[in-house]
Amino acid sequence: MKILPLGATQTVTGSKTLLQLHDHSYLIDCGLFQGGERLQKKNVSVNTKALRHIHAIFITHAHLDHAGYLPYLFHHGIIKPIYCTPLTAELIKIMLDDSLSILESQTEKEKIEGLYFEQKDIDLVNANIKTVSYNEKISFSDCQVSFHPNGHILGAASVRIQSNENVVLFSGDVGRQDDPLHMTPDIPLDAQTVQLEATYGDRIHSQASSLALLREEVEEIIQKKGVLLIPAFAIGRTQMILRLIWELFESDPHLQLPVFLDSPMGVKVTDLYAKNCSELKLTSKEFDDVLSCVKLVRFGKDVKKLKKMMPPFILVSSSGMLGGGKIMNYLPEVLVRDYNTVLLTGFQAEETLGRQLLEGAKTIKVGKQKVDVRARIKLLEGLSAHADRHELIGLVKRMDQLKTIILNHGESEVLEHFKNVLEDSINVNVIIAKANELIDLS
Repeated sequence: MKILPLGATQTVTGSKTLLQLHDHSYLIDCGLFQGGERLQKKNVSVNTKALRHIHAIFITHAHLDHAGYLPYLFHHGIIKPIYCTPLTAELIKIMLDDSLSILESQTEKEKIEGLYFEQKDIDLVNANIKTVSYNEKISFSDCQVSFHPNGHILGAASVRIQSNENVVLFSGDVGRQDDPLHMTPDIPLDAQTVQLEATYGDRIHSQASSLALLREEVEEIIQKKGVLLIPAFAIGRTQMILRLIWELFESDPHLQLPVFLDSPMGVKVTDLYAKNCSELKLTSKEFDDVLSCVKLVRFGKDVKKLKKMMPPFILVSSSGMLGGGKIMNYLPEVLVRDYNTVLLTGFQAEETLGRQLLEGAKTIKVGKQKVDVRARIKLLEGLSAHADRHELIGLVKRMDQLKTIILNHGESEVLEHFKNVLEDSINVNVIIAKANELIDLS
């Protein structure tokens, strides 16, 4: 058994891992690199030669950095069966339609040469998806594969692969034990090898109340009569933000003010969440109450109403790292006014506008426009959908047959730190995944 990392090495995007067994090879995740131009250009230089002979693709969840490269792969003529959970399949359809819309709206200057797909590629992807229920085993000639809930977003899973020589677990993005919206992770513990994400392997998540932090920012914009702009990933984070706003309005009715969600993809995903509350920690009634607090921007008339709205109000929009999407229509106008607030809600990858704002940039470029940053820039902590160092260590400590941990999905300094912590905590071999460097588990 050999593992060839092809993405999410020394970075948190572009997840792709090739598993080589005696008879076949399999691809776990097929994600896009996201961030600045340097990172996006990595999508053009993906080692597609190594992927030509894969037998199947297993997708842990429907975020762009784990499934967004699928239509590009199919565009290269590499058309293989894709296995994932039913809800991941539904989210992939929504996500890829949105990706194509963004691609088609790009100017020639914004496009990355060699990075292209079209509707027929999406149709091929959707036609080749085969859904697998949680804990169901699917058999191949050289292994058995199963998907297990990991609590990251709706439909997310860790992938367990058992061959004659090894049991290997691909963690995907591991969710939080106390996530207020998504179900608690239920990950199998019998792996001998685990490829483990390390997004937050260098920290313990703040115990500060997200509700208290949101309350402070809402009070601030009410006092200043400003706009609270909340960038949020369309899948998972947007729904968590809406739940938190509902909780705030329930506990502090005097803080109620208009809330808008302007994200075509975010609206579709929110509708899907509402239909699948059995997979969440909210009942259908509670989710309906959440939706009663927000105006979902679905039509042109809703946009016109939003543009005429006088502050204070809350606007939730995508993308979460300010890398594109509807939020770019609002960002320049919000940033130049000191009575507004931009409330970042999650990890901001290197080279993104979100990272620039978080690091205190005084001016940024939004498209071709140079924008002065006068608005307050704040980070809403405590909402991460990724397990922290304590939770990740707790997970691997419970794996009593574990021999090897392969760390991926983390920035370089984080991976080095987490490797040292793990080696001090448990007696296993810890390897940091490096792009295109083969790991032999024989």
